[in-house]
Amino acid sequence: MAEMRVLYVNHTNSPSGAAISFSTLLRNLPPGIQRFFLLHRRSLLAEQFAALPENTHRDWFLPIYHTTLYGEGMGIGLQAFHLAKAAAVLPTLAWLRHRWHFDVMHLNEIVLVAHAACARLLKIPTLVHVRTTLDPSRRALRVMEWAAE
Repeated sequence: MAEMRVLYVNHTNSPSGAAISFSTLLRNLPPGIQRFFLLHRRSLLAEQFAALPENTHRDWFLPIYHTTLYGEGMGIGLQAFHLAKAAAVLPTLAWLRHRWHFDVMHLNEIVLVAHAACARLLKIPTLVHVRTTLDPSRRALRVMEWAAE
């Protein structure tokens, strides 16, 4: 089997249901997949994901979302805060693609809207692992639909 290079983007900072699900996925992948990680600078999950330091980029601007929220999700203030941090996504993904030459990107949740949109602009094939109970906004869903086209 030819080796595939995958960038895994995780949206959480500490052990959670999403992190447990994600680490289960990683442990059960077939051989032949080279793993790269985009984690928040303060993430406590690198060891749980068996992320090697040389294959891990730790980013201050990666949005951290707690997605087990019921109802409407984030208020407008928190949405604006994460939107402002999203400006760093395009140059970060372009640099990581140049550095690691990954083939596909895996987003560990639907809330990583900016990453999905930037991946489309950069022509990076992207898989989105949806497991949230967060009710996404209509704007977020429209962007994800556009990114999927």
